[in-house]
Amino acid sequence: MRLLDLAGTGIALLIVKRLIDVEVPAKPPTVAPKPLIKQGFVTGPAAGSQDFTLIKPITQITPKQLEAFDPSRAVTRPVYDPKAMVAQPIAKGKVIPLGFREGETTDDLLRRLFRN
Repeated sequence: MRLLDLAGTGIALLIVKRLIDVEVPAKPPTVAPKPLIKQGFVTGPAAGSQDFTLIKPITQITPKQLEAFDPSRAVTRPVYDPKAMVAQPIAKGKVIPLGFREGETTDDLLRRLFRN
């Protein structure tokens, strides 16, 4: 038994030495992030056609949509009805009564509620 302990200790030391001697690969150099705004920009009417937007909108408003916009027109939106979701059943099917029946055990209740 003593011989097996010595052999196991020797193998464990070799494994630890092998793990310690593993070389860690060098990390690649990191690239500096690009600045959001370019230096030396001109503002105001002298700017011309420079683009200063940092985030481009996903949807573009067309001139036709802009002409159709009228701030004096009332907004139409549906009236919120909190009972609407309760009134409509999720799926048509048999209604399963919940709760214990007379003389029913927990196993009977679970079997009745979760049967397919």
